[in-house]
Amino acid sequence: MCPHCDKGKSKSYPHVKRAIRGRAGVPNVSVDYAYLSEGKNRQEEETGMPIVIMKDQETSVKFARVVPKKGTEPHAIHAVKKIFECL
Repeated sequence: MCPHCDKGKSKSYPHVKRAIRGRAGVPNVSVDYAYLSEGKNRQEEETGMPIVIMKDQETSVKFARVVPKKGTEPHAIHAVKKIFECL
């Protein structure tokens, strides 16, 4: 069970960690940024805080976290690390 299901005492549909993974147990994850906006052009779209979006290719589970800015920002790194701990 993942840590969240364990703490929430989920019994009916727990997120079971996969025992077998490709390449030495490393998850295959796609990562990209997105923005929420009503803008019509690209400059208007990239205002506000970015959202880092991750998808586990094996399970198709998707995660999204709002981060202060793109790149190697401490909060963003911590958020991504927590997501990897769930996989």
